[in-house]
Amino acid sequence: MDATELLGTWELSAWTCTRDGEAHGSPFGGEPSGVLIYSADGHMAAVLGRRGEAATGTATLAAASAEARARAASSTVAYAGSWALEGDRVVHRVRVALHPDQVGAELVREARFDGAELVLETAPERTRRGHVLVNTLRWRRPAGGPPGR
Repeated sequence: MDATELLGTWELSAWTCTRDGEAHGSPFGGEPSGVLIYSADGHMAAVLGRRGEAATGTATLAAASAEARARAASSTVAYAGSWALEGDRVVHRVRVALHPDQVGAELVREARFDGAELVLETAPERTRRGHVLVNTLRWRRPAGGPPGR
């Protein structure tokens, strides 16, 4: 894989999870939404969300109720920083994130292409209850965007 193949904008087409090696569904339902952007100068941004999340009814999130803010935060993943391709792994070095504990982290993703789709897979992660989770995210080029693979 060449880093130039990753450049540009990607749309999330699927997000699945395995728990202890068995299918465990999708964290944001069957039709998650998301955008992933890799720039040539080494910057990246990712925003993922649950499609069809209830509106807060306010002009800004700050004006929403505490419950609505919590609901919005629990159905969104957002971070940005720098990126590098290291072999078959993409490393996201997080500079800013919705989840404060991700700031300063290196999020490593196994990367491969499946046809025209970019497939990113998280490293196995052990939960507090001892389960092992792996997330697989499939990305495609947006319609009308630059030609992909």
